[in-house]
Amino acid sequence: MAEDEALRAAFVDSQIQCLLEDERYRSRLLTYFLRFAYPYKSQFNFKSLGAYNAYILENDIRTLQGELVKSYEECEIANFLYRQGIAYQYEANYQVNTSGPDYRVYQPDFFLPAYGIYIEHFAVNEHNQTPPFINQENYLAGMTWKRALHEKYQTPLIETYSYLKQQGRLTEVLSEKLRAAGVQFQPLPQNELLNQLNQLGRVSEFSKLMAQILSLFKAAYLSIKQLVEKADKHEDQERMRAAAHLFEPIYQAYQQRLRDNATIDFDDMIGRAIEYVESGRFKSPYQYVLVDEFQDISASRARLLKALMAQQPEASLFSVGDDWQSIYRFTGSDVALTKDFQSHFGDTATSVLDQTFRFNNKIGEVASRFVIQNPSQIDKQIRSLRLVEQPAVSLIKTDQDLTGIHAALDAIAGKAKPSASVLLLARFNFKRPDVAALKRRYPQLSLQFMTVHASKGKEADYVIVFGLEKGEHGFPSEKATHPLLELLLPQAEAFAHAEERRLFYVALTRARHHVYLVTNGLNPSPFVRELIDGDYAVTVDEFTGPGFQDQIADIPCPACKTGWMVPRDSQYGSFFGCNQYPLCNHTQRACQWCGGDLKTQGRFRVCENRRCDFVEPICPRCQGAMVLRKGPHGPFWGCSHYRKNAAFSCSHTEQFIDLQVAKIKSTVNAA
Repeated sequence: MAEDEALRAAFVDSQIQCLLEDERYRSRLLTYFLRFAYPYKSQFNFKSLGAYNAYILENDIRTLQGELVKSYEECEIANFLYRQGIAYQYEANYQVNTSGPDYRVYQPDFFLPAYGIYIEHFAVNEHNQTPPFINQENYLAGMTWKRALHEKYQTPLIETYSYLKQQGRLTEVLSEKLRAAGVQFQPLPQNELLNQLNQLGRVSEFSKLMAQILSLFKAAYLSIKQLVEKADKHEDQERMRAAAHLFEPIYQAYQQRLRDNATIDFDDMIGRAIEYVESGRFKSPYQYVLVDEFQDISASRARLLKALMAQQPEASLFSVGDDWQSIYRFTGSDVALTKDFQSHFGDTATSVLDQTFRFNNKIGEVASRFVIQNPSQIDKQIRSLRLVEQPAVSLIKTDQDLTGIHAALDAIAGKAKPSASVLLLARFNFKRPDVAALKRRYPQLSLQFMTVHASKGKEADYVIVFGLEKGEHGFPSEKATHPLLELLLPQAEAFAHAEERRLFYVALTRARHHVYLVTNGLNPSPFVRELIDGDYAVTVDEFTGPGFQDQIADIPCPACKTGWMVPRDSQYGSFFGCNQYPLCNHTQRACQWCGGDLKTQGRFRVCENRRCDFVEPICPRCQGAMVLRKGPHGPFWGCSHYRKNAAFSCSHTEQFIDLQVAKIKSTVNAA
């Protein structure tokens, strides 16, 4: 188990299944899933919608029914309803069509179909104030509109508020209101809740978490008492203690397995060695100590080194390492031990190995410039033995990874020598393509798939990096690390995505001749966006035509500030929507001819594509689009916000609009 991650995870999972037979442990685990599965952060602690959405996305906050919700508080309400056996629908359309110039289709937070009751959870405090990133005037007006709508159509509405969560009374107050409305509670048995958690894969995910904690806990050379003390100092103390108490019997079972087999694991070897050397039980005879791959060293192993060196005043420590390739923090490696080597180990002489025999100068230029954007990395100049004149990094824009992989392999097959080696790299193993099928299609190439972490130390003639998107399972990965794991890991670096940036450097520098980067232009990795915006020596227009995208999404979302507007289609025509939908539902109209962005000029919206002369008049009443329609008395202009039999509709019409005025202005402005 010490060397086999899958075997260790299987052991932990089997222990949890055994522990679930114990009523106390089962109750604790259910409480953890219902109350502590996600970190609670109030919306009022965020200054922007983008920052709040990032918190929701990186923690993948989902209900016990599997819905991705828009707030932690909504998740708590959903889980309460589920646990009490109350059937609900999340964001179902209201029974009356309300789409129109002022509001989209109204989707109340929750609907209880058995009772016809709606529940709205409002993000306001005791003083009816909204979080900083929400327009308070518009939000309060929306609350008033919703209340009036329910009153008009006599639909029962139950309201809850963010301040109830902050007071610790959210589910208590909701329970009182539901009972007063005649809702019957039929709490689900624990076994049924556990079955649902198993079906959603939550117990399996928890087992993986506990296996990771077990590995780091052993490597950190701590006791359970010390772990609990760390948990008590955490800002989310209650959640940390709950996880620590669930971990304790798993750790004890693992230790018992070691004792039963009269064995120790590798972390025990390090721990005992530290104890023996520091206590003087072992006297070091070593004058010279050599450590290779020093950038991967952990605090406990550095402690052993220091103890050995302390016993020999004349001892010399010789280390070989590259802080640019430190990518194993998740196993306990601390890059600070390399970057601040002298402060840890005393006076130091440094020899720089600055020539590479692997990648050419053009790959080196891109990779080195990219990794050194983090000012805390050690500055160094890498010289390549292979010198080329043309860019050696190409960008492939497509929303299908396989399309990009085939395009790259076609390009490689057309120029590579027979049996040229190609590494297919992805951030996560689940991205693995059908390598056998690729080998049949490209028999002249030597193909291999690896995760980027596994590729460290490897090399190939060509490299294809795919899955370069933004998000939890993108590259960089934006998946949140459980805070109990963070307690056992080295302190995180201040620079954003510092380790992921080094991991991308490793991916780029596996190639001797050329690197192909596959990204979805509608949701590109921030790393890809940086390469383009920073004018790196990257070829961006090599792959065009069907299946490929013309450009990277470049219209910032004005609502959340962190998303990007991407083209979409609906029954009412083309439009732009934020790529962080459904967390950000901001939309704006697009050119109905070419799908391009529209710029407002007076009472018109004009397509910014110079090859397109689309012009759209703006409705003076509601800011909708005026559309040419056919009527019994001939053509006329009508507002796009007109909805037949809808609660809200704009019926503004005009007989004639001179489009040439907008086209002339557009030509003058362009000139």
